[in-house]
Amino acid sequence: MLASHQERMVPHNVDAEEAVLGSCLIDSGAVAKVYGRLEPGDFYRERNAAVWRAMLDAFKAGEPTDVLIVSHRLQAAGHLEEVGGHPYLSSLADSVPTAVHIEHYAKLVGDAAVRRRLIGAAGQVAGLAYEGEGEPDEILARAGQLVLGARGARRQLDLRAAPERAMSAAARLTAQQTGTATPGLPWGFRWLDETTKGLYGGQLALIAGRPSMGKTSLMLCAAMRQARRGARVLFASKEMSEEALTARQLAVLAHVDVQDVVAGTVTPEEYDRLAEALSEVQEEQISVLDDPLMNVASIYAAAVQMQARDGLDIIYADYLQLIARHEAGSDEYARASAASVNLKGLARQVGVPVVVGTQLSRECERRDDKRPVLSDLRDSGTLEQDADLVLMLYRDSVYYDKATWEERERKRPKKSSLDTPRPYPENVCEVLVRKQRQGPANKSVRLAFLGRYAEFAELTSAEDRWV
Repeated sequence: MLASHQERMVPHNVDAEEAVLGSCLIDSGAVAKVYGRLEPGDFYRERNAAVWRAMLDAFKAGEPTDVLIVSHRLQAAGHLEEVGGHPYLSSLADSVPTAVHIEHYAKLVGDAAVRRRLIGAAGQVAGLAYEGEGEPDEILARAGQLVLGARGARRQLDLRAAPERAMSAAARLTAQQTGTATPGLPWGFRWLDETTKGLYGGQLALIAGRPSMGKTSLMLCAAMRQARRGARVLFASKEMSEEALTARQLAVLAHVDVQDVVAGTVTPEEYDRLAEALSEVQEEQISVLDDPLMNVASIYAAAVQMQARDGLDIIYADYLQLIARHEAGSDEYARASAASVNLKGLARQVGVPVVVGTQLSRECERRDDKRPVLSDLRDSGTLEQDADLVLMLYRDSVYYDKATWEERERKRPKKSSLDTPRPYPENVCEVLVRKQRQGPANKSVRLAFLGRYAEFAELTSAEDRWV
């Protein structure tokens, strides 16, 4: 009779563990080849884990990892006799004739460790399900975190020598000169693309603003413009349901008031336009992740699935403070910081840009000039540090009605006789580039914001390009 899962042998490969350790004992340079791929916890035998820990400590201190040094470190830690003393270390050194195959040995050890962690995660998931505490969706989100965590610290350091980097740079420059360069993924708004040069893989971009400034609308409109050009988009929304986002897409495409679309109070003519817009929505490659318990782990899982199934070019996440509620941390600041770091890691791991909506503090509203600055980022310490690009939205019409604006313009000191009162910017949004790693900051672009359609569009007047 087949053995039950309790009776099965826990996945491990002691021979491979000993081959890894033996390789490092006979060749100190072997440690560098697998550094970052194996942690002490990846070893099944505790004594092998202790030896590897001593080797890592020696390597970090710039010492060789021969039998003498490793035995001294084990002795100092009080573990030499526990692992079997000098005879065991000598036997490890004699177990392999060469260190050439250490990367293969390390992979075998790492693979077994992942399988063991998966078994442990499966047990924890079963425990969560048996306990019955919390909503099923919450349990699923926690289960996703546990399973993703089974991957452990396995990674390969991506180091490129100067000649290789120089050749890559030369190829890029040649492509740019000949017009064959692959640009960053465009936002779809001409002047915004000219200012930021588009979005690039591994980049974390923030779209920040106070409530009602249009963060979600700008992200969705950019996603729609990118999808029309063939980009494959994942839109992870914790603020709006899939139905609400689809209603906004239809309102933008059909130019029907979004509230009428939601309420179903449209005219026959508008209904025909919505039917036509629906066919466009079906063709756009925008996949929506609608999960009330969404965290970065669930976004990562959806991204991996979509990348494998359809391909993936960009991720939008709306918005950070809501997503952070299901991250680890003792308070709001710690959770937001964890979400920020994890989203940046997501961008690097998946290799696509990640655009995240985020709230701003009320500080900007206490100033005479209410245009936001980096210090207005809520939980700004880690957000400002982690982001590669920070765009902040500002609309005068949020703070001033037409009568107040015209009164302010009459009282505003004029620089010359040509400085006439400015018209009320009812449908104008300023996109403030407050941080940009690969370009100049503190430049601004004007876009049209048509609130009734929740739509961002180009301004028709050329002079409205720059603020």
